[in-house]
Amino acid sequence: MKLVLFVAAGLFASAHAYAQSAEETAVFLTFGLKEGGIYGDSDQQGTVRKLSSDPLKLHLDTGKSMTMTMTVTQPEPCQFRIQVSDIDRDPKIRTDTTFDFNNFVGVDNMMDMFTQPVFSGECPVTNSSKGCIKPFVGARQLFVPIANSKAAADYMKSTFCSGRAF
Repeated sequence: MKLVLFVAAGLFASAHAYAQSAEETAVFLTFGLKEGGIYGDSDQQGTVRKLSSDPLKLHLDTGKSMTMTMTVTQPEPCQFRIQVSDIDRDPKIRTDTTFDFNNFVGVDNMMDMFTQPVFSGECPVTNSSKGCIKPFVGARQLFVPIANSKAAADYMKSTFCSGRAF
């Protein structure tokens, strides 16, 4: 009996150790990025590498003209601030965007090719220099299976930020 409990506890601990954080889930839903994942386009592809967990820092390097660091913090519950800086050319922050997952509805399937995060409310996505903006959609989601995006949306809503129904 003790052996069964020990094995069960080990399996639970290892499953918990690999669970994505709220910040990792937010960056996956908004930018399609995860540690070890591929990003970029057919000319410039790179692998995402995690530099730290608190705060979450991801390193993006294609080996060509794009080497960036993405820092993800949570200044308020369910509000994720994502800052991107180009570490090769200009270490200043290039973009500074906050996603309010208190207003997260889910993901929308776009042409059966990729998903786009859907938010409700007046201004759920803000950029430090532009104010209210629409969520970014681009080629990065082409590398993410739609089922994975939907699973991440369910995970975000059930584990971290319940968001809204519509």
